[in-house]
Amino acid sequence: MLNCYLCREVEDELEIVWQSATSENDRMKTVLQKTMKKLRQHEQLSAAMDQQEPKKIVYVSSDGEAD
Repeated sequence: MLNCYLCREVEDELEIVWQSATSENDRMKTVLQKTMKKLRQHEQLSAAMDQQEPKKIVYVSSDGEAD
């Protein structure tokens, strides 16, 4: 019985960490999108950004994001 209790406790803690990481990732994505929008308002920066090769996005998560 104790083993099941400990497993559940660990699962609960992992869920909290997962939710926190997901929330932080969403926050950072929003910050980066706003920053890119501001950078594109500058003509020279926008032109320089357009000339760069697009970078490939690599997902390190196994939750299906890369599908």
